[in-house]
Amino acid sequence: MWTLRPADRWRWWLWAGLVTVSAAPALLALAAGLGEGQVAGEVGQGPARDSAPAASDVRPTPPVQLTATPTTEPTAAPILGPDGPAPGPADDPPEPPPAWSALPEVVDASPELLALRDRLAAVIDDYRQRTGTQTAIAVIDLQTGELISVNGNRPQRTGCTINLFALLAVVGEMEAGRASPSTLAPHIRAGIGGSYPPEVKRMLELAFGSYWAGLERSRQMLAALGIDPSRFDHVPYFGDGTRNNYLTALEVGAALQKLYRGEVFDARWTAYTLARLREVNAGLNYIIPGQLPGQAVVAHKIGYHWDWDGWVNNDAGIVSFTGADGETKAYVIVYLSEQAPTEYAGYSFGARLSRMVWDYFAERYGAAAADRSAGRARQPPPSPAASPSPTAEGGAPATPEPSPAVAGTAQPAPTATAAAATPDATPMP
Repeated sequence: MWTLRPADRWRWWLWAGLVTVSAAPALLALAAGLGEGQVAGEVGQGPARDSAPAASDVRPTPPVQLTATPTTEPTAAPILGPDGPAPGPADDPPEPPPAWSALPEVVDASPELLALRDRLAAVIDDYRQRTGTQTAIAVIDLQTGELISVNGNRPQRTGCTINLFALLAVVGEMEAGRASPSTLAPHIRAGIGGSYPPEVKRMLELAFGSYWAGLERSRQMLAALGIDPSRFDHVPYFGDGTRNNYLTALEVGAALQKLYRGEVFDARWTAYTLARLREVNAGLNYIIPGQLPGQAVVAHKIGYHWDWDGWVNNDAGIVSFTGADGETKAYVIVYLSEQAPTEYAGYSFGARLSRMVWDYFAERYGAAAADRSAGRARQPPPSPAASPSPTAEGGAPATPEPSPAVAGTAQPAPTATAAAATPDATPMP
């Protein structure tokens, strides 16, 4: 048996004491942790164990209440329509709409045309009650000047229909000899015919030296046509998100009437402008032309986008055809709608109203021999989730600039004077 010599015992006891003192904190912490774990286990697993003292001073520690960490849902990409990224359904409108205008809602209308107005009003009111769609329409007989409208003074969001006035500003520069039709042709074709706002912006930059100068000239064009210039805040895509563009059906209708009658440009540039408004991508002919027969020739400017309270779907144009007397007949139709629950609800209703108006004029003036009941082949509208192509559909092969005349029908004459000359041919993009 091994024993310590008396001389070494004091050294051993000194070493053992030092070890005990240094290890004491760790041992105490370990003991406390085991005790808490036992109490916590008892609290979480039911009644106290039999071995626990009956009159213990230890109070159970309440169980930790776990709080779920909130997860962040990814934000969906905004829908990109011709008027730029649209706010979501929960967002507030950027501003209240302007006050209603005060143009005459009816002018010199015959009993038959007033009957058409009553039918349009009834259908529009019924559709609003069923879908919530807010609709305005204006119709002008360009032979007589008769006018009817429903909600014609109601300001409506425009989408790309506002770019009609950018086109008029640019054509004004051409007429004055300050802009080149050949240079601007591809941008007009893509921006107006393809309803592609970046090309409209580029068109203004080329014609006026800067976007802002072009925007100001477009506003001056509005003012010259009797429209509040502040209605045109920006080319779609290029606003700051605080204001919308607004127009009324009667304002646009009056502008198109003046264009057709040669009160905006001379005969040559009137014909040029109408020709550009007829060069529209096939996939964008689904509102005014959507249910019309092939003999109807439509010069128009479409506009559409999703907004915070529903769909905006617009179309404004001039429809011409050959009457039973062999002469060209024409009328203005402006369809503006907003707050539609779906894109289809907005544009299909416009096509339906357009057909009602066509049937009236075809009956009144007698559409020539072609089948009046046959509609155009319908094509679905492009999705605003993707930006429209800046080129004409199908690659836009280079072809001479078309004459305003349409094969098989007489050309609408903006004035009673000689037929309009066509500007020099320029290639499409």
